[in-house]
Amino acid sequence: MERVRYAWSKRDIGQLSRLFGSQGFEVIESKLPKPEIQIGYKERIEVVGEKCKAFLDPNMARITSEGQPTNKDSELQRMIDEHYSHNYSVEQAVIYPLVILGTIVTIVLTYRR
Repeated sequence: MERVRYAWSKRDIGQLSRLFGSQGFEVIESKLPKPEIQIGYKERIEVVGEKCKAFLDPNMARITSEGQPTNKDSELQRMIDEHYSHNYSVEQAVIYPLVILGTIVTIVLTYRR
């Protein structure tokens, strides 16, 4: 099973790494090379539970689990839900609906003239 959670403000990956490490989770840090054009993030961590893995970057957490989660896995999911509290990204929740609404208003105003 895979779940994706979002944070609408960027998270400090170093701080999250220390937090999950202090709770007994295995934390694997990876730094991607800094691209010429910043499309993605250069900091990312992988947090490993017993049957769950989580890939965290400053705005998104992707959680994958195999089978029934153990207590440690449930704690990992709870902590991620606490720090990445949204089911939708800012784009999905705010910007896309505003673009659609603006398009509809433009079409209506165009046909009323």
